[in-house]
Amino acid sequence: MRHPDMEEQKYTTDEKGCIYFKAPKPGRYFALVTLRFESPGTYKGVHYDVFREKSTLTTVIE
Repeated sequence: MRHPDMEEQKYTTDEKGCIYFKAPKPGRYFALVTLRFESPGTYKGVHYDVFREKSTLTTVIE
């Protein structure tokens, strides 16, 4: 989680896949979410050991 005036904060989800945080100040927050699967496989003939999906979220907290 990132706010323009603050250092980046990292979180790990709980067993339900949720995080909880208290915004220390109002403003626009940006989150980069990474889902990581430790399952090897092959895609279009290329082998991989880890599969990742990423998504972003921007929200304003007043």
